[in-house]
Amino acid sequence: MSRNSGQTSSLQSARSRFRLVLYLGLPAVASVTLLAIILKQLYTAPDSALMSEGLDAIVFETVIILGGALMGALGVGLIFEAYQARYADQSVELAAEVAREGLVRVYKNANDPRLLAALESAIARAYDELLAVGLGLGILYNNRGLLAAIAARVNATTNFRVTVLTGARSNPGVMTRIQEEEAWHAAQGVNYDPAWVDHYPAEIRSVITVLTEQPKRNRIKVTDANGMPMLGLIKIDDRYFWFSYGSPDIRGSESPWVELVDDAASRGNLLQFLHRTTDYFRSTAP
Repeated sequence: MSRNSGQTSSLQSARSRFRLVLYLGLPAVASVTLLAIILKQLYTAPDSALMSEGLDAIVFETVIILGGALMGALGVGLIFEAYQARYADQSVELAAEVAREGLVRVYKNANDPRLLAALESAIARAYDELLAVGLGLGILYNNRGLLAAIAARVNATTNFRVTVLTGARSNPGVMTRIQEEEAWHAAQGVNYDPAWVDHYPAEIRSVITVLTEQPKRNRIKVTDANGMPMLGLIKIDDRYFWFSYGSPDIRGSESPWVELVDDAASRGNLLQFLHRTTDYFRSTAP
């Protein structure tokens, strides 16, 4: 069971217990309160008191006051439960959709510490494959710790493979994007390095290669993608970390990242899209 489906089940169990308290508690409290009112009327005279006139008054008044307060609280609970029930189907449907899509978390941007920690954790446990696709994959270029973790994982395993595919200067689409970004940055007076298309893959390749043991370097490939990637994606076994490129005034490092976990048994639409994307780039890699 996935974490999302587990949370849904826990929520449903909590609501069931809440309803049980309401449906049993309200009649019980109402019955006790009504009984206290009846007894108070029956034993008002001093010669008919159950214990004593003063003690009876204290007991009956206390029960009636507390009973009224509890009934009021339970009545509010019933209203709240009716409100919940009205929207329960929508909530359950939304939770099921999130679980089906495998959505884990949305990160602010490529510099979000939680994203970097999640990537490091996924790399440390990886056993099959890391496939990274993007125009430049600045998140790898700017975080040597991730590159070191990738190399360490290759060194520690016998089958783990690494494929990094970045945009190529020879691709017209990549060049158009660089020109658009360069023009916007120039208009804003912001520094921009149009040579990132060469610098990024060269740095990624050299760092991972140097840190990887010589006999295991054949499991590492850093090369140009076949085509122009329209998203940034790092797939680590069954975990997908990806973002969509925005307009030319939004750097890739500023885009929000989304993490999903692939469950082939209940793969949602977004996961199917990412699965097809990784299959395409993996099969067409030079």
